[in-house]
Formats: sequence, structure tokens, C-alpha cells
Amino acid sequence: MSFLDDVASCGITCSFCQQPTLDNAVVNELARAYVVAYYGRWLRDEPGYDTYLTGAEAQQRYVDMGLVTIAEK
Repeated sequence: MSFLDDVASCGITCSFCQQPTLDNAVVNELARAYVVAYYGRWLRDEPGYDTYLTGAEAQQRYVDMGLVTIAEK
């Protein structure tokens, strides 16, 4: 639900929808950052983007702030 600008106007009024856990702007920034880094890494084949996906930049910007958790399969 954090991707919605206004949860009340989502068109589905029901009790199973959860309230956002993060501000919409934060969620959108995270999504943009990870999409750009992922595409840069895997579509452009530039390993320098690894730092933004799982490296020091990701750690500093998102993990240390408690916004994301990095896990491997």
C-alpha cells in the first residue's frame, strides 16, 4: 500500500488493506534506485552498480536506515 499516494482513494475499500509502513516518497525513491541499479547491472552489464544493489552504497543508504534487508537465495 505504500506505493499509493492516497490509500483512501485506491478504489477498494476493505478491511484487508493494510496502512502504509513507509511514506510514499520514500517507497518511490527506493523503487527508482533499485530499478536503475538493477537495469544498469544486468542489462548494461556494468558491475559498478553492484554497490547500489548489495554493496556499500546499499548498506549505507537503505540497510543502515532500516528501510530494506538484503538477502540471498
